[in-house]
Amino acid sequence: MMLDKNALEVFVTLAQTRNFRMASEKLGVTRPAISQALRRLEDMLQISLIQRTTCSLSLTEAGERLYYRSGTRNSAALNQAVGDITALASEPRGMLRSAVSSITEHFIDGELLVEFLTRYPHIELYIIVKDEEFNIVQQGYDAGVRLGEISA
Repeated sequence: MMLDKNALEVFVTLAQTRNFRMASEKLGVTRPAISQALRRLEDMLQISLIQRTTCSLSLTEAGERLYYRSGTRNSAALNQAVGDITALASEPRGMLRSAVSSITEHFIDGELLVEFLTRYPHIELYIIVKDEEFNIVQQGYDAGVRLGEISA
């Protein structure tokens, strides 16, 4: 698989800055150009490299792996990294970090967890029960479940 070196440079800059505006300024291109280059790279690899929200950006497991290996000048090592990353797309794997409130804890019983882990053996679950409100994205969680009143 031929890697788009421009798209890889955009990805590396995004990984370093963790910010689309800063990456566009550093590379001297527009934010839409940054977004399009990243989309091309993700489409080529068929896996998401960056998790985006309205106020933050973080690397996925595949993104972390590619970023770690992107500093190499050895094309064989970089191609191996790309191969490893595309293998990740074949089935879900990695750490799934979830934060739940105590009121939702009883919905997640042992049988449900066993069924999930049997179906997805390459997923590692990390579940925290926490009633305090916090930003799950900033704290590095992938999902969160809260029940109760919505506060404005």
